[in-house]
Amino acid sequence: MKPLFNILICVAFGIALINISGCDIVTIPYLKPPDTTKVDTTKYTRKVILEEYTGHHCGNCPRASLLGDGLLSKYQKFIVPLKIHAGSFAIPNPKNAKNDYSYDFRTPEGTELDNFFGISALGLPAGMVSRYGYSNHSQYLSEDYWETNIQQLIALAPKMVITLNTGYDTASKKITVDAHIKYLTNSSSNDYLALYITEDSIVAYQTDDSQTPSDVPNYVHNAVLRTSLTGTWGEQISPTGMKAGDSITITHQYTIPTGKVWRPEKLNIVAYIHDNGQTYEVWQAEYKPVISKK
Repeated sequence: MKPLFNILICVAFGIALINISGCDIVTIPYLKPPDTTKVDTTKYTRKVILEEYTGHHCGNCPRASLLGDGLLSKYQKFIVPLKIHAGSFAIPNPKNAKNDYSYDFRTPEGTELDNFFGISALGLPAGMVSRYGYSNHSQYLSEDYWETNIQQLIALAPKMVITLNTGYDTASKKITVDAHIKYLTNSSSNDYLALYITEDSIVAYQTDDSQTPSDVPNYVHNAVLRTSLTGTWGEQISPTGMKAGDSITITHQYTIPTGKVWRPEKLNIVAYIHDNGQTYEVWQAEYKPVISKK
């Protein structure tokens, strides 16, 4: 689906509103560039993605998931949860006639991410905190190190902020997402926006080695990756980079395919901006329910 772009670029002495099919950036050469040396961290915060790799046959994954849920509760305004089922532990085959592991949580996007970062090949449970440390492979973290990286990253000044607006049309099953991005510092052309759909409260089998028996039929799976609106790696925000003070709104629509049993009231939009092709670090993240909870 070709995205629709509504780009709002704000400059010190005027506002230009542009509706185009690309990401052209308007620059006013006679204006003095804004000061990018200071970002008010009391007003703007950096949020991180807690990207857990898991599988319903992974007996130790519920322990890591429980820890992740605790971190989400503790740092709730700073964490965006994302759980990706991939690798051999996610293969949907029953253990025996009584235990149904036929539910397939896997997605093409999740498999591509897992193959690229090599997470499940190192053993699960494991995850990444905003993909920090990819350049030296220190991002492959067991759950024991998640909180340390969360604390380190949320203390940093953000490069941009993301505001999400979502809508859902019941008749057409169409989801609409407006991702408004305000830049606080200058950026490069490597900034890419990714938009994912996740689902909460999926009740299905899970192996849990802390339980007896270990096959748990009513395990609740949350923040499960369902699909992407922008492809696995997202889409380039600007071919020339954005300036501090610039804003851009990117709009996407997605129609839930016929046959999918996804529940709109349990779906969330996950948005993140990352350094695509270089460090792959996630600079900012946000998420919001598809249907706002009143």
